[in-house]
Amino acid sequence: RMPELKLEKPNGLSYQLVSKLLTELKDLAKSLIGEVMILELCQHIQSFLHTHNCPPPTSFHEQMLRNQRRQDEENKRKRDRQQEILRQREEKQGEEIEAEILKLQEAKKEQTRRKREIAKQRFRTRSSMSPDARQATNNGSFIHPERRRSVSLVEGDGGCDYHKGTSTLAFDSKKERTVYRGACLGHSARGSTVYSGMDTQTGELVAIVEWNIKWRSFKRKLNLQEKEEDQKEGSKYLKQLTSIEQELLSFSRLHHPNLVHYQAVKYEQENGMITLYILMDFASGGNLNYSLLKAEPLPMERITVYCCQLLEALGYLHNKAVVHKDLRVLVILAFLRSII
Repeated sequence: RMPELKLEKPNGLSYQLVSKLLTELKDLAKSLIGEVMILELCQHIQSFLHTHNCPPPTSFHEQMLRNQRRQDEENKRKRDRQQEILRQREEKQGEEIEAEILKLQEAKKEQTRRKREIAKQRFRTRSSMSPDARQATNNGSFIHPERRRSVSLVEGDGGCDYHKGTSTLAFDSKKERTVYRGACLGHSARGSTVYSGMDTQTGELVAIVEWNIKWRSFKRKLNLQEKEEDQKEGSKYLKQLTSIEQELLSFSRLHHPNLVHYQAVKYEQENGMITLYILMDFASGGNLNYSLLKAEPLPMERITVYCCQLLEALGYLHNKAVVHKDLRVLVILAFLRSII
């Protein structure tokens, strides 16, 4: 005889699945009439529930957390890929900047060698002259002892022995610029140091002027009172630097073919010291003083060109109500295209 079958509280199953299970149980019971069928029916129900096991939907909060974890994992993978791409790009740019800095250093060595040869030739020429001729040469020459002593380039075939290695500087002007700082090009009599540099995005050669402002030296870790005194004293210099920074930023808005452009400025404060960095155009031909120190005088045509360019630059500044205040041969820079 066919037993009567009924499913009690079929929670978690859809109406279609309940009907399907009941139909399968009836068919199975019909085929097992005359035999013990309870175990067979229970095993079939267990297999059916295992096949159609659908966990109940989670709460909105649990779904939000799961989606957030998935999003965090995806963001982490993207960051890792971007960091790897950036690392490879920086390695490539580092190799390029090192090659460019090596070229600049070789050019600097060649320039120093030529200056030494010129100095030796001048010394031999003066030694072979009579005292009267030597005096006449000094009186009629463009070269004066004061100008010789004011040369700011670092002497020696090995370059500067105190400022070696490279570093990366970030300038925040209209947009953030990252610059590789390279070899030391020279020191001024007023305490600044000039470095060669290269923009990491455009590959443009730039010059970086560094000023170190020190008010005390610390060789140990500061206690709380010393830190407060150092910050109080440093705030005085920061006020002065703020006005200097504003003036330099106003200069950065000046654009003329015969003016070296100030591109950006930044400063960093440490214990007892503030370092000011000024980013500006790179003048490949050196200053005018170097040209005057050469054995042969400048051609009159080039002097005429320099004077015209200088007057045009001064006229532009005066029209902008800007006074130069420090016009000397050491601050007149020349480029390889014979412009200043």
